[in-house]
Amino acid sequence: MNRPVWQRWWFAAMAFVLVAGFLAWLLPGPQADLVLADGRQVSLLATTYGTRHTYEEGSFLARLVARFFGPNRGERFGYRSHNFSSMSPSLTVWTEWPRGGSNSPPRYASIRAPGMFESEPLYLAASSFSSRKPRSIVAWKFESYPRRAGKLEIRFHDHPLPYRPNPLGALMVPNRAEQGVAAFGGSEPPIRVENGGVKFSLKSLESGLEVPLWRRGTESALAPWTTATFEVREGGAISTNWMIRRIECIGATSNYFAVPYTRLPNRNGRLEAGFSKVLWPDEPDWNLTAEFVRTSGYAEADLWTLREVPVSRTNSAVVTNFVAAIHGDIAAQLTLKPALLQSAAENGYLRTTDLGLSFTSSVPEMRVELARVTDNRGRELKFGNGYALWPHTGPNGHYVAGMELAPDTQSIDVTFAFQRPRFVTFVVKPTFVRTNFDSAFPPASK
Repeated sequence: MNRPVWQRWWFAAMAFVLVAGFLAWLLPGPQADLVLADGRQVSLLATTYGTRHTYEEGSFLARLVARFFGPNRGERFGYRSHNFSSMSPSLTVWTEWPRGGSNSPPRYASIRAPGMFESEPLYLAASSFSSRKPRSIVAWKFESYPRRAGKLEIRFHDHPLPYRPNPLGALMVPNRAEQGVAAFGGSEPPIRVENGGVKFSLKSLESGLEVPLWRRGTESALAPWTTATFEVREGGAISTNWMIRRIECIGATSNYFAVPYTRLPNRNGRLEAGFSKVLWPDEPDWNLTAEFVRTSGYAEADLWTLREVPVSRTNSAVVTNFVAAIHGDIAAQLTLKPALLQSAAENGYLRTTDLGLSFTSSVPEMRVELARVTDNRGRELKFGNGYALWPHTGPNGHYVAGMELAPDTQSIDVTFAFQRPRFVTFVVKPTFVRTNFDSAFPPASK
């Protein structure tokens, strides 16, 4: 009796599934690759590299059923697929932690190559547990790491308060990054780039420094500290009315990180940014892009004034919607309310009122600064502590600042400066004060 082709294929597939399932049942489960000092156990499941990361959880039988009959059928046998993406090619380390009262997985991990810098511990990228098996699957995604190293150490951390690492142990993992990538051809500072008639300079880029004391409360100090110093010149003279809102770095081997700044002040023409993102010594050079915005001296075409907004020191919140016919159209909402805590602040003013501005622009990458505030009696009011919250690109933005209202202020005219930032890229080789840090960790498990 001749059966249809699809039936023969179906019986063959079912037979294969049954045999594979039996073999999977016979094979022992995964053994722990590392036992931490406190007894917790961890196994390395997989490493993935690229911009799309997938780990398929489940036995060989479960994954086979999912492939032949679809994920929904596979889930009945314990199949689960974990997926996420990254902005740049990155390394994801997938681990398994048997569940139990004392075996909860740590939330943080760092990465290093033997004898090199170590990254700051970063929070896990994915975590899940199976109802069918007493285990947790935890993954960490590293977008910046020493990509030319043959082997890497992933190091596990707990983070008790106050913020400091509690080193637990380390595993060796393979490095799947592409090797032999050519350098950008960068040079050592100083580097000058002209943009729209303004000369922006990267005066220095030093890495391998100790984390400053004022950052010890927020940084673990496992990673080295890096400082970047900038200068802006207009008309041949140093300009003091610029600041940096964000720094983005892309290495020749696709390493990536970004550092936002709520406010990076200009000190006598020098802008100094500090961060604990690692400039790996085996990365030959970087495209360092700084986002510059003006803090004063705006063009008249960038200014918009909203007039006669009713407000006082003690009234409840005032919310005003408006459309600014500037740079296309900008739809905005202004919120004014008494400050949560009245206190002296920068520029010698008493912060009595909080200002918030949310906006959507028809022009992408629009930024805003508070330029001027006057009240109903014509007095110039003091303001400061302005900072911006917005995605790197896109039409939306949010700005927050503080101001000082006089006791008899009844309304204010608020002038905003809407501007396109200057994105300035420096192709640079860092200067390293040193290239390795001492480690408090035991040797990594092979």
